[in-house]
Order: sequence, then structure tokens, then C-alpha cells
Amino acid sequence: MTRDTAGDVTRDVRVLPSGVTLVSEVRPDAASAATGWFVTVGSRDEPATHAGISHALEHLAFKGTDEWDAYDLNRRLDALGARSNAYTGEDRTAYYGSVLPEHLGELNELLAALLRPALRPDDVALERGVILEEIAMADDDPESRAGDLVAGAAFGDGRGDDHPLGRPILGTRESVAALTADDLRAWHAATYRPDRLVVVLAGRVEVEAEAQRIDALARRLIRTAEARGDGAAGRDADRPSPRPVPRTAPVWRPGAARHGDRRLRRAYGALLAPGVPQDDPRRIAAMLLAQVLGEPGHGQLHWALVDTGLADQAGLLHEAGDGFGTYGGWFESRARDEARVQETFVRTLREAQDAPLDADAWARAARTAATDAALQAETPYGRLMALGDAWIERRELHDPADEVARILATPVDAGRALLEARPFDRAALVALGPETGPGARPGSHEAHPVRVP
Repeated sequence: MTRDTAGDVTRDVRVLPSGVTLVSEVRPDAASAATGWFVTVGSRDEPATHAGISHALEHLAFKGTDEWDAYDLNRRLDALGARSNAYTGEDRTAYYGSVLPEHLGELNELLAALLRPALRPDDVALERGVILEEIAMADDDPESRAGDLVAGAAFGDGRGDDHPLGRPILGTRESVAALTADDLRAWHAATYRPDRLVVVLAGRVEVEAEAQRIDALARRLIRTAEARGDGAAGRDADRPSPRPVPRTAPVWRPGAARHGDRRLRRAYGALLAPGVPQDDPRRIAAMLLAQVLGEPGHGQLHWALVDTGLADQAGLLHEAGDGFGTYGGWFESRARDEARVQETFVRTLREAQDAPLDADAWARAARTAATDAALQAETPYGRLMALGDAWIERRELHDPADEVARILATPVDAGRALLEARPFDRAALVALGPETGPGARPGSHEAHPVRVP
């Protein structure tokens, strides 16, 4: 057990007898309580043949258990007055919510039930159609599509195969259409296990009582997973049972391409460049650097593209992942300005690598980031996410005061050091626009190489 006490706030992390890691922050003066069940598996853990299975399992979690159907489960959540939700990311799946403190135990029971979905074949068939529609909607959203295209262009393993990070979290039409109830049961058995489970409590919480409850609920999850693992022996031998693939860092494939689409009247762009991993001490400097270069309304990309009227939007952010990190950029403009916008966008980032980094802009970015961190710390719900992220990513018992202090103490020289590595020389960029745009071939929807200045 690790414990940290500051004033009336007590933070604690322990491994329960079931194997579940429990992270808690007790604030006796809080008016609410929040809880989150984080399963450390996501889209980057999936084999290509089962891409999208983690997201599909999250969807199916809300279709009911062996005891409760979907109506009963959601009615019980509503009866608590719970603010609850779920998400699937590249490296985790989360089920979480906030309630008045007296209802926290019931909320934990319901969230634990979500982790034991019935996975009935009829439910799987219905939800498969819902996800396929979600994929179609993402394809109709040019910003989302540009992001998926640049991920596919940037990430490879050096042998010509796509890295899991190059695939959409939703999966592909082919992989989702092929998912079966047996696939989902096997994935559930392999991944929804105590050693992959982190439960976080924040707010006005009775930790000892909740720890006992969570441990008992986790044991029930173990029994469900074991039963499904035993049942996987009867699967069709021609379709291998899905198992998580080892996590590896992607190999970057720099370059640029353009995709033409007859449906579009505007131009969109997305960029990825190598950043720093989530457990790297430079993660804060990378976040601040991205703000200086690309914060909407304030960064260098804004002044070069949006303030001049050349683009409607342009920005850059940094995302720190498990074993890797990325600077992710984007722009949107009139189709006739696509070439100028792309040239200015890339030139602005590359020239920043050779120019002095503005100390005043750095200080403003640090104050903004510190304010955001302080605001997140104001509620148990905000603390839930910060605590979960810090423990999963860095095995760190998150203290918001320390985080604010780290942000404000990060010097501008740390940003200059990151630029000296010239990350934007190794960027991948994808432009998406009308078929008649620069580099497009009439009548084609294929990607074509374009020159990056």
C-alpha cells in the first residue's frame, strides 16, 4: 500500500486480494463521489483480424447482464442520479460515473455489472450494425477521416504491415462485420481480468467499505472470465480465438499524401510527428511546446494561418502514449487555398525548429496549462480521471498541487531541447479535399504523393 496525506485529503493505492489495483483520494469536504473502472486494454492490443473488438465490447456492456437486460441496467443507473459513461481508447477501456456519496456503493455494483455483459448473439448482431453505422458516420466526417488516414500513413512496423496504432479505434468495416459473440466472449475472458483492472475512487468516499465491495465484485468478474475461457475450447478452429498482441512502439513512416473525394468542397489536413512517451519526464515540456506552436487562438499556427484569413482552423497538440508520443496537427481551409495552407502549415512548424522559442509565449502556455490542471482538480470527477491516468501511465499517485508546480517550473529551455530533435522533419501529413485539388487525379479516390516543402 502507498499512502499520501495532505491536509484533509488522503490518497492511497493498494492491490486487493482479488488482484485489482485500487487507487483512492478521499476528500471529506466533497459534495459528490466518483468511481471509474479502467481496463488496461484498447485498440493497440488487438490483432488485425479483430480490430475494433475492444470498442465493440464496451458497446455490448450496456446491453445487459445475465441478471438484468439493457432496460433494467440503464434504469438502475438513472435511478441513482448517476452521471455515467464509458470510452475506449488506444490503451484502455473505462467505465465511470459520479453520484451523491450515499449512492457510491450501488454505482460500483452497476459499473462492475457492465464489465460482465451477457454477450447474447442477438445483442451482438444488433450492436454490430450500430458500430458499422458509426464507422460510416466517421467516414463522412472529413476531420475524423483525415486523422484516421494520417495514422495509417504514419505507423508501421518496418515489415510492411500496419501497426495497431495505424487502425481506427472503431475497427474496420470488414473486421467489425466479422465479429461474433464467441469472439467477444473470448476477448472478454482474455482481457477483463483483475491484473488489467484499475479502480479509482475520488471524493467523499468510505474507502475500506468500498474496497471490500470492489474486491467481491472483482471475484465475480474472475468467475465469469474463467467460465468464458473454458468455453472458448469449442470455437471454430478456422477462426483463431482473439488474444492481445504485444505492445510495441511504432516505426515512423514520414511523408505526405493527398486523398481526393468528389463529395468534398473544402480542404482538410492532418499531421503526426514523433513526440515523447507518457512516462517520459519531458511530457510536460512537449505539451507546452504544442501549445506555443498550435494552441487555437494563440499559437504560431493561428497567427500564420487563421489570423491571416488563409485557413479557418489550424492547431497542434501533444499526446503521450505507452512507449511513444505524437504531435498531432490539423487544418481546414477553402479548397482553392489548400496548397498555400499546407505549405505554410509545414513551414511554420519546421522553421520553429531553427528559431528562438518565445519565452513570453512559453510562460503564458504554462499558466494556461496550470489553470486547466487546477480546474480539473476542483471536482471528484476531474480527480478521478487525473488519478486514473497518472497511475496507469506512470505509476504515480497524482497530486494536483505537484502537477501545477511542475508545469510552472518547466523552463523554456526544455521546449528548445525538444525542437533540437527536429521532430517535424519526420512528420507524416495527409491532405483530404476535392478530386480536383493539388495532386489529385480526376475520377480517383486513391492517395497520391505530394511535395512537402
